[in-house]
Amino acid sequence: MNKLTLTFLYVIGVFTMTANAQSALQQQPLFNCKANLKSCLEEMYTTVFKSPQLIDYYFSEDYTQYADGEVLNLTEFKKHIQIVKNKVRNIHFKVMEAAKSEGTFSDRHLVTIELQDGSNAVIEIIQISKLKNGKIYELHELSRVISGDKALKALASQKHEN
Repeated sequence: MNKLTLTFLYVIGVFTMTANAQSALQQQPLFNCKANLKSCLEEMYTTVFKSPQLIDYYFSEDYTQYADGEVLNLTEFKKHIQIVKNKVRNIHFKVMEAAKSEGTFSDRHLVTIELQDGSNAVIEIIQISKLKNGKIYELHELSRVISGDKALKALASQKHEN
């Protein structure tokens, strides 16, 4: 093959790989959520809680969460979700405000929970997330208990069973 043919094949290959990568990115719900970011985030929070096996769909392998002074990696985050699932009978997420810019989104959401013992609480969470390749790789979060047992604040970042 001559140099021109090789260059042409290289350009087509790069274009195809870029198009495929862009297409995969566009399929990521947080990368391409334009119509109603609040709904997309509520769906993500609900999905992660109800179907933890889908965590890898939203979160990158090198995920780090900074929540109320605690740091969790992806493995610890998955344990955290299971701990919360074990303590909570019902959960509802309501995104109050949300904003997205290139590679970052943030929101303020309310989490209404009914614990296994029947008690209820509302926790407010403010978070900022950074995206890489359409997935969350870094999340900063602050929480406060609006109603219910104030000790539930620890639930937002708990990574070990008590």
